[in-house]
Amino acid sequence: WKKKKKKTLLNYFKKKKKKKPKKKKKKNWKKKKKKTLLNYFKKKKKKKPKKKKKKNWKKKKKKKKKKMQRFSIFIVLFISLVLCLISCTILPENKYKNVQNIQLPFHYSEAYQQSFREENGFKSRCPFSHKSPDKEIISKNIKKPYGNEEDDDYYYYGGPNDPLQEMNLILQKNYQTNKMDLVMGHLETEPLGIIDGDYIYLLPNSSSPMQRYNITPDVFTNLKLVCHVALGTYVLLEPSIENGEFTDDQISEIQSYLSYFSTAKSTLSDRNFSDEQLYRSFEIVQNSQDILNVALNKKRIDKDQLNTWAKNITIKISKHINDAGIAALNLIDTHVQTFKKSMGDRFNSFKVIILGSHMAKHQNMYLQYFSKLLDSGSYSGERIIYAEGVGIDDAISLYGTHLIDFGVGDTFFDDGEHMHNDILAPIASKYVPILLNKDKDK
Repeated sequence: WKKKKKKTLLNYFKKKKKKKPKKKKKKNWKKKKKKTLLNYFKKKKKKKPKKKKKKNWKKKKKKKKKKMQRFSIFIVLFISLVLCLISCTILPENKYKNVQNIQLPFHYSEAYQQSFREENGFKSRCPFSHKSPDKEIISKNIKKPYGNEEDDDYYYYGGPNDPLQEMNLILQKNYQTNKMDLVMGHLETEPLGIIDGDYIYLLPNSSSPMQRYNITPDVFTNLKLVCHVALGTYVLLEPSIENGEFTDDQISEIQSYLSYFSTAKSTLSDRNFSDEQLYRSFEIVQNSQDILNVALNKKRIDKDQLNTWAKNITIKISKHINDAGIAALNLIDTHVQTFKKSMGDRFNSFKVIILGSHMAKHQNMYLQYFSKLLDSGSYSGERIIYAEGVGIDDAISLYGTHLIDFGVGDTFFDDGEHMHNDILAPIASKYVPILLNKDKDK
């Protein structure tokens, strides 16, 4: 607070300064015109209306075009993303979907082969493409022009857009469709059997339910398991013949394998063996255990010692194999004979597909059984088909191949089984001796 001045005589008689009044700010009002006779009769000027600016329609059209272009680009990108996602999950439906197991010609690079297979969704290789590859990819020595390069009908023999290759594609597509139509037509009236592992599937016709039966008896499995003890022993001992002493890892494997023998021998009596089978099983297991203990103590085994053990035990293993085969054949025969009686005369057109491995193909047990039962050749393909290393779906497809090829062989070569052999076999049997004799003369 401001200090108040002390009341003194001097201050009392001092004249107080008058405060100047603050000047009022003048308002900026427009000066009103004085009312005079001249001004009164003057005509008021009418305000001219403002001119409207002309709209530039060209600019607006350009803006609209740009917006539409952006929108169309966005839609195209969105659709392409959706198609990419669909193509990742679903196999694209194209004209090559029925072509399988065809190898590419050698004049395409591996990079082009891989890109073509990925684009068209191939599991196997295929030589045909509507997209022509770069000129560098096709070898100059193989490139053979057909027509003028400027024309649309310009082709390369054996390359993309070859008309004969296109016709070959049509053949492959029609072959697949006709094959499946033939299968469905035959299944309407003809019974079919499929052997897959431990089961046989019997189908009276396409409108009836499929019957499934187990064809592997328990005694077959148990006899096989005993034989596998000897096989497992050989696999453990065989590396020592070439490498000398066992390594520490091999010794630990032998020791862990030996730990199962005592309990394995105690379970033999519970496996429904006959007295003779039980005795043989005990000897196979005991002899395998003895040879493993000998090898473990020496940390190696001689070739002569291993061969002697194997020959002594082979007699017992062979008898086990014979008993297992008899049991399996008896079981499958009971199921097939029952099915045969229910089919009556229709069983004369019965066909069977046997799914098996490559090693068990030659003189296969089931091939021998059905060739005798159906009075048909084991590998003829007329009534018995051996499908090597495939599943049931591929086996049905193979059945259709046999059907259509049988008709081709009968029509063209007067031999239904002609297409079941290599079509180049006749010329190979004639020309190979001539070819090799030429090399000898040189």
